[in-house]
Amino acid sequence: MEQGEAGRMLDGPRGRRLCLELARSLSSEAGSLISRLGFELDPDAGTSRISMTAQFGHGVGDAHPGPTPSIPVLVSAIDCLHAEALAEGIVHAAFSAAVGAARYWQDPDGEDVLAAHPDVRAVLWPLALHVSTMSELGWWYASSRPDQWLIDWENPGYPAPAERPDLDTWAMGIRAEEERSQRDRPRDPSAAYSGPWWSAPVVSRRSTAGRIPEAFDLVEDDFGWDAATVTPSSAPEQVIEIRTAGDWVDLCRAHPIEVTASRRHDWYRTTGIDSRWVIPDWSAIAGQAEGVHLTAAAYLELAGRALPVDDGLATVIAGWDPDATFWLQDDPVTAGPGIRWVRDRDSESWTID
Repeated sequence: MEQGEAGRMLDGPRGRRLCLELARSLSSEAGSLISRLGFELDPDAGTSRISMTAQFGHGVGDAHPGPTPSIPVLVSAIDCLHAEALAEGIVHAAFSAAVGAARYWQDPDGEDVLAAHPDVRAVLWPLALHVSTMSELGWWYASSRPDQWLIDWENPGYPAPAERPDLDTWAMGIRAEEERSQRDRPRDPSAAYSGPWWSAPVVSRRSTAGRIPEAFDLVEDDFGWDAATVTPSSAPEQVIEIRTAGDWVDLCRAHPIEVTASRRHDWYRTTGIDSRWVIPDWSAIAGQAEGVHLTAAAYLELAGRALPVDDGLATVIAGWDPDATFWLQDDPVTAGPGIRWVRDRDSESWTID
């Protein structure tokens, strides 16, 4: 967990966003610059996103406003930060913000664009290095824990257990959607079309988390849920670990499902790459393992990137929460009564009800 881990974190859009959020949390000056530059770089600026940010250090209409936002000014502000001031709670809040900003069905937001700028990415290095060596965050790199938690969100907006399709049905649906998209959607990747964008077997919702309450705040594309019942569960006995790009790509090579037509437009917007696309065929992989686990560190490095599989062929990890274990065979076996947790919106903390 040293310089190599820091570099890999900054290779990923979610890892870079986490580090940018850390910079925001450490300095009001950097935070204001990030908000203002993020607004200017956002593809939705002036339409669905409106800037409400006041200039840092001065009231509206003050005769001495702060410096004009620019990349060099932001780089200078971040360069003055002290990574040693980062505590576990600050890092967790930044991680939650990075996960919440993931959107694989449209262009990256302005802050993601900002974090990807070479000069900004370079100055985020000390923050990434410090975080990658914090002993409290060793779980980011760990395998799926033997003790897991099954989270049942209240009013979740996805099928109840009795309505969940099996993975063979899931695979048939993926192929049918691809055939329809080949017929009905244009080849132009920039055309205004959208559809399914995930690469995890999200429709089955058979996943467990390794840590509670941390997992409540690390959910992609959530619905603003404020309550959940959590039940202890054991991890699958045979788990495929996704730690590197190679781990994921190997699954795509061994058991691919092509999803080019169905995901072309969404993944072009989020990655900027026009490619043929594949995802793993989870119905086939279920014959080899009971579950698949994506480490939190791998999520930060890999989620939302175009990962090359072969010439002209790529894949994207999307719709997979950090440290989540997806079950590919049976549903999780629970071991004990459920515990209800609720979120306090004032403190943004979770407590047992």
